[in-house]
Amino acid sequence: MLYSYIEKHRKFIESAGVGVVATTVGQLMLSAYLDDKIGDDAANAVGLVTDAIIDYVGQQYVFTGGLPMTTSIDIKFVLGKLITMGFSQGAFMLLISRTIRYANKVKSVPKEWIITGLRIAINIITFITLTYPLRKYWIYADQVKHD
Repeated sequence: MLYSYIEKHRKFIESAGVGVVATTVGQLMLSAYLDDKIGDDAANAVGLVTDAIIDYVGQQYVFTGGLPMTTSIDIKFVLGKLITMGFSQGAFMLLISRTIRYANKVKSVPKEWIITGLRIAINIITFITLTYPLRKYWIYADQVKHD
């Protein structure tokens, strides 16, 4: 039963795995490092761009088996990434001031951890609602067998 579930959702799991690595290295770690140096909003944007570069390479292997991407897929990937990055950055900018106010009230958890938690929550929501559906049904639609 578990094996059939995994097989049925293999692309979702693999795509999520690549996304977790890209997000952890690109957005979460780099953004956290840059927060105090260039500000929360700018750090988040730099992290999203770094995440996108790592993600581009990884998703190529997930959806095409490492085959060279076509111009059509490249354009769709960039457009899809711009949509998801715009959504993520917009949600972050909308929620960061509330998050910082909350962090100032909760002294037991460092502000940096609460901001990282916000980034993680936004990434999970974005992946489930936008990123994976865009990849499966639009960007890599010709390479993916639909369930």
